[in-house]
Amino acid sequence: MNSWQLFFAAVTATAVGATPLAQAPQAVQRSSTIGSSGGVRFLSASVYGSWFAHQDSSGTATLDLVVLWRGTPGWWTAGSQQGAQDSGISGKNISRTIQVGNRELSITFDIPIQTVRVQGVDVALEGANVILVDGIDAASAPAITKLTIDPALPEAKRIDVAVQRSRNLQTFLRCGESVSDARMQPYVELVCAQMNER
Repeated sequence: MNSWQLFFAAVTATAVGATPLAQAPQAVQRSSTIGSSGGVRFLSASVYGSWFAHQDSSGTATLDLVVLWRGTPGWWTAGSQQGAQDSGISGKNISRTIQVGNRELSITFDIPIQTVRVQGVDVALEGANVILVDGIDAASAPAITKLTIDPALPEAKRIDVAVQRSRNLQTFLRCGESVSDARMQPYVELVCAQMNER
């Protein structure tokens, strides 16, 4: 069983509505510092995501930043290696490198000046907390846009709640699309169901 199959099995074993997304392949939980929690995982057949959040001592969670990369359906399943590494978490900046789909996805979040470098492009947030990267597997440079969503979360890991509240994010996920591997498709459908659950 390869790493993707192990992850899919973990997702399937987690009951929808019980602890959604708790089995993300690279989950991050540290402290109440901005960007100190969050996760990394696929969110649909064509979208892979990474998010940063923080949770205070009262349990209140706030979403700091979401980056979603969209390509052709199943692009993130290519290759045999997957993983994420964080560095520079100091309350001032966070750097995250993700290996997935035979690609390197990169984020550097400069917290004081609210600027994000994603795939080598600097984006001034100006109040936004979502960056959408479209065409990550295209021959040309991907299109990068930003938007603002409600940052309140029940827990820092619950990116599904943020997606459920945002029509723009649900549209970006294109949950009607399928991966070519029939064995993987049920897991994609399970995750999309979490993203659209009301």
